[in-house]
Amino acid sequence: MKVVVVDDQKLVREGIVTLLQFNEEVEVIAQYDNGQTLLDGLSEVSPDIILLDLIHANYERYRYFEAAK
Repeated sequence: MKVVVVDDQKLVREGIVTLLQFNEEVEVIAQYDNGQTLLDGLSEVSPDIILLDLIHANYERYRYFEAAK
């Protein structure tokens, strides 16, 4: 499954990616540091799952779900 990781804290984002790499069925296809870069990048990637830090999201949360459809 293709996964995108979004978190404003680089260390957290890298830690999540490292943990996901232990699962052979998971491929991290992109990482973003905020919601706007996620929205911009969704036109280039097609993830099955988006792991998104909603607490620090700088956009209205519903827009992420609409864009991910």
